[in-house]
Amino acid sequence: MLAAFKTNVLDDSRVTCKEVTDHVRFGHAYTFFGDVGHGFGIVTVAAPDLYAFRKGELVQNAFPYLSHDAREWIINGTGMPNMGGGDNLQLPDRFPTVGEIVKVGSRTIPGASANDSDYDWLILLGRWDMGKAFSQLTANGWERGGSYPGMHFNSFRRGNQNMILTADARFYDAFKSANHVAVRLGLTKKTDRIALFQACLYGNCWNDTPKHREMHDEILSDPLDIDDPFSEWSSL
Repeated sequence: MLAAFKTNVLDDSRVTCKEVTDHVRFGHAYTFFGDVGHGFGIVTVAAPDLYAFRKGELVQNAFPYLSHDAREWIINGTGMPNMGGGDNLQLPDRFPTVGEIVKVGSRTIPGASANDSDYDWLILLGRWDMGKAFSQLTANGWERGGSYPGMHFNSFRRGNQNMILTADARFYDAFKSANHVAVRLGLTKKTDRIALFQACLYGNCWNDTPKHREMHDEILSDPLDIDDPFSEWSSL
């Protein structure tokens, strides 16, 4: 049976904590991510639940919505191997240090996702870590997707998980900000999200017309058949 420990990974200096607003589930929340030596883990928990846990509540009672793997990571640092379930994201053991990570896309917008929608993660890496990340991901079954000239990001997919990697802090901030606005405005319509991200990331005034879709494809110049600003991230 799982038990609460006075020392847990949420208080470990190797784990990063980011204060977030999770409009779908919690409101005020915190995301913790990192690797304490036994594998990467990431969890998002509601602020009141975190307070209860730190006051001594058992982990399974404080965070009943987390998977068993996620709770195991909290109490003993074991990596989260379950790739099939939503918020569980597994990174390879030798993956470079993550500067920041945030969940994006339709799963973060109430009413925008379907039951089979993918889970999308935006990850900021160090400038010299992209090559190592590529080799580690491809060796662990991730398939490389698209990349866009001048935008400094690449994508990888495995199962129902999509990873957007960038070493460009400005792009990371722009993408995260655009997603925040999409959440705040409740943009459940995909074409509205396309227009927003086109404006924030590319400076384009986009309309859902054949002409603009043709211009959009020419500008992105990606080998994939693109009909939205994120190619394979159709859930965004």
